[in-house]
Amino acid sequence: MLFEDLDWSDLYRRLPVWQMLSPESRETFASLRPSDKVVASRFGEDLGTLVRHEFLVTTQGKNAFVHPKAHPLVRALRFMVRNPVLEKNTQSALVLYNTELLVAWERQDIASAAKIHTYSHEALAAKVSSIDWPRSFVKKKVLGDRASERTLRAAQRLTAELLETLSPMRLGEIPGRLDDLDPEERWTAVNVAIANLVVFPVFLDGSSSLAEPGLTLWPPAVQRKLAPPPDPPPERVAAQSWAGPVLVRDAGAVLMAAAAEPLRIRKNDGALYAKTAEELESALIPLPAWLIQAIEGLTPHVRLERARALLYNLDLLKGRRLSGGRIGLVPSEDASEWFALGPGRQLRFIVDQWRLGEGFADAPEDLDSEDLAGGLSASRFGFHEELDDSVHYFDLGYTGRLRGSVRDLASAIRSAVERVGTEHFVRLDDFLEYEASQHNPLEEPEPRLELAWSWHHDTPEGRCLIWERELHAFVLNRLMMVGGIRIGIDDEGDLLFKLTPVGRYLVGLTDVLELERPDEAGRVVVQPDFDVVFLGPAPETEAAISRFAERRGHGVGILFRLTRTAAYTAAAAGVRVEEVLETLEAASAQPVPENVKHEIRAWFGRARRLQVRRTLVVECESAEVAGRLLAAGGKEVRLIGETVVEIPKGKIGRALAKRAAAKGLFLAPPGGG
Repeated sequence: MLFEDLDWSDLYRRLPVWQMLSPESRETFASLRPSDKVVASRFGEDLGTLVRHEFLVTTQGKNAFVHPKAHPLVRALRFMVRNPVLEKNTQSALVLYNTELLVAWERQDIASAAKIHTYSHEALAAKVSSIDWPRSFVKKKVLGDRASERTLRAAQRLTAELLETLSPMRLGEIPGRLDDLDPEERWTAVNVAIANLVVFPVFLDGSSSLAEPGLTLWPPAVQRKLAPPPDPPPERVAAQSWAGPVLVRDAGAVLMAAAAEPLRIRKNDGALYAKTAEELESALIPLPAWLIQAIEGLTPHVRLERARALLYNLDLLKGRRLSGGRIGLVPSEDASEWFALGPGRQLRFIVDQWRLGEGFADAPEDLDSEDLAGGLSASRFGFHEELDDSVHYFDLGYTGRLRGSVRDLASAIRSAVERVGTEHFVRLDDFLEYEASQHNPLEEPEPRLELAWSWHHDTPEGRCLIWERELHAFVLNRLMMVGGIRIGIDDEGDLLFKLTPVGRYLVGLTDVLELERPDEAGRVVVQPDFDVVFLGPAPETEAAISRFAERRGHGVGILFRLTRTAAYTAAAAGVRVEEVLETLEAASAQPVPENVKHEIRAWFGRARRLQVRRTLVVECESAEVAGRLLAAGGKEVRLIGETVVEIPKGKIGRALAKRAAAKGLFLAPPGGG
């Protein structure tokens, strides 16, 4: 119990002498341990004072030792010097403070009182660094079983005064504030408050002087309490900006690659083989270099995995066994229907699934597939409401009970982005700070979240951080991925954003989805030799052309070549020839050459989708046996050779087997038996 070894009464008694010493002498003495020896001359003219008042003991030699009566004093001074919480008050510093002050079972007791279900140093530090921690101590006891009710109430009263003034208290003031207690009880009360991690002993004048010891609340908690509320985010000017439905385009590139050739995956974990993943990553639409640098995690690997997750949820990708026991991903039966929607309606479908309205919108009426609509579940990609009102947002990952409807959170997000608007850019960090402190649905009018397990904690600071993370994830992982915001940076490199019409529709601010047409016309030249040359960056056009052409490069120059193989792959995926020609004409700086249009029409015209079905073939030993089987099977069989009979349904029914047996013919299923 280290805190019981810190003798504040001795420090108070010796305070007048302590303050008479030079800063150098105080610093030297405070660095000593009880067993240390020191060269006596280091204290200069203060040596006599220190010896006379039983701080030090000198020998006949040149050394001095800590006086036995001053051992508790040395421990207290050394502890404050080693833990200067006014200067070092990070979470990691608090972890070190706790481990030095308390033994393991004492920390466990505090964690239990703080309702920390899974103990960790970091969890305890996060809890006690909140302004709620001293508030809760004032209302109820935490480690009160180690103190009398009288000293516990005194410790609570001392903490309440610190909460009222939000400024440190000098050690010399404590006897006057607790004048109804005898001296021993006063300093026991101080120890109780320190042991409960609600007040912290410090040198109020900093580590250079060490003249004025005192008590303080955890400084960051006080600073947050005293800080003025932030202003609404001011308008900013973007030096560069970008917007586009990157996730939808990435998913299209992956699905088109799977249509051309199965995407090989490993059996043990389902991950793509490295070479396959590398090829797919190179096929993703290019993003501005500044954007990739500004947003952590916006790597080709992460984008590829997000695109795969989307395709899985839409049931557009499925596994298939390949030759040699390998496994590959291929488009599902719904993929051709998906491609037939076209880029605009594909985006509309995704946004409808993510929409923060009264309920999740149904799939477009002309998308006739229940599986396609049901595969993208609201619970995976957004807020959902369960019987116990649990909240789970796929990017943050916390669970708990919300006092009120989960839809309130969706409404709060809608209001937050509405305050940003579509006219002006705002700094993302300004937006997060303002919304988390001023419009936090987890906090107003009272705390509304009870966390059962979380990366964060149910404190004002924890709830603020949770809402910041929610909004951050929604802006970058939801809105930006479907072109719901225009993202930008200013001259200082700060991340900016503003809402787009797609974003307004997604959060339910309008019921009309307006798709902005990218200003990329005239940036492409289709040459007579079937090369497609890009005169400038055009990511949306690049994504569209990649669906029916072979990639040759990135950036600018010859990026694609129109080939028969690519046309066949596109036709198999459901891309129509009219859509191909319209895309090329809209993007091209000059008319598409007639020979190119002629060949494209011819390629698509020769493409045919052939229906493949399973059937059974029965080989008979003679025409007479085949005739008997035809007579027994009737309409269920047909003759396809002199001695070969087909069963088109692909299986031997019980009735067919019974009729054949009556004619002395016994049908064995494929594989024998």
